[in-house]
Amino acid sequence: HLGTEIVLFMDRDEAGRKATSGIGKALQGRALVSAVNYKMTKEKDPGSLSLEVFSTLIEDTRFI
Repeated sequence: HLGTEIVLFMDRDEAGRKATSGIGKALQGRALVSAVNYKMTKEKDPGSLSLEVFSTLIEDTRFI
């Protein structure tokens, strides 16, 4: 339901962007969906991020 917030944090590559778009569309109207904006890092994989950068990116999500 729309009280649920989901943060999408896919890889920063073409497959990750497509997945974010597809999942976002599938969840539209069912939940509040946001996606991580990788603008402050050059890393392409969430697993490669430091805890500090990971946390900052989570806090700076944008609704899609």
